[in-house]
Amino acid sequence: MRQRTPSDRARSYFEPGLPPATTLLYPGEGAVVPTSTYFVWDDVTPDPGDIISYRLEVAENNTFTTGLLVKDNIQGAVSQIDGLLDQRPYFWHVISKDQFGASATSALGAFSTNNGNPGTTGQVAGYVQDGSGNDLGGATIQAKKSGA
Repeated sequence: MRQRTPSDRARSYFEPGLPPATTLLYPGEGAVVPTSTYFVWDDVTPDPGDIISYRLEVAENNTFTTGLLVKDNIQGAVSQIDGLLDQRPYFWHVISKDQFGASATSALGAFSTNNGNPGTTGQVAGYVQDGSGNDLGGATIQAKKSGA
């Protein structure tokens, strides 16, 4: 039988368990966000001596096989992702990793993107003329969304 060395004892004392899975905070379940958005989650409390980093994964399906975007080795609990496609559903999760390679994955989150302009009102000033340049007093102008 092999004798335990001081390094064996130290390794067993500091042998980490899985880091805790984080909780997703933003975007919330079902949120609608722009195609360049940020993601926020709870910063986990690691085992003593552990150093935690995060991997953010965002994809167009819940198996993370289509349109996967990844940010890795994130320090802290906020990251931004650009390049999401407009008017698409997305899924996301965060993987907590320690320096030993142990990891835990958060629950799945879902959101969608929309870069549409908000319903703002405005005014248009001007006048309407017929083909001969005569003013048409009392004319009504109707505006429609392009492509509608």
